[in-house]
Amino acid sequence: LALTATATPNVRDDIIRALSLKNVILTCTSFDRPNLYLEVKRKGIMVDDLREAIPQDDSPTIIYCPTRSATEEVDKTLGNLGFKCALYHAGLSLEARKKSHTMFLEDKVQVVVATVAFGMGIDKPDVRRIVHYGAPRDIESYYQ
Repeated sequence: LALTATATPNVRDDIIRALSLKNVILTCTSFDRPNLYLEVKRKGIMVDDLREAIPQDDSPTIIYCPTRSATEEVDKTLGNLGFKCALYHAGLSLEARKKSHTMFLEDKVQVVVATVAFGMGIDKPDVRRIVHYGAPRDIESYYQ
């Protein structure tokens, strides 16, 4: 049994080949998620963009940035605006990443500003907003 949510056709073929799977039953579903609202905006002035992007109702929000330096810049800007944030990227110590993860899960911070390193395995059902502040490196990363 092999399961994945976002494998491209080439990746699926690689998995089948690498695992020497025979008589494969492949089930694929659409990317269409009618319960999700997608909006694309041009980047403007960071302070204004972020102020508009973060809900005022304290609902949990994840802001993904394409680089570590961008996460740090966005985190600092949000902190200056008075938002409770946590920072998460692979350049932080394991202890710092765990602390940010726990604070977000326990609602001690409203926003986590992260690279895609944060997205793998996050399970927080009440997240209502995800912002990509800068384009991900590929469409698969965006969907993930």
